[in-house]
Amino acid sequence: MEINLGEGLNGVDIVEQIRKIDRYENVPIIALTGYALNSDRDNFFKCGFTHYLAKPFEKSQLIELLNSTVYA
Repeated sequence: MEINLGEGLNGVDIVEQIRKIDRYENVPIIALTGYALNSDRDNFFKCGFTHYLAKPFEKSQLIELLNSTVYA
């Protein structure tokens, strides 16, 4: 989930709405963001994200994260 979606809702708002739906309570959601401070990462986890990837990232990093999420 991209964090900065432009005007209106942002990725955090969307994840908070997703987490209110029982069947999506434990679905993995990756925060994709340019916010790269440790405090930012911790905040995203508190908001319901299960994983975090700071921009810029390599395609291989995303693939590795997706694979680890699918097979975890």
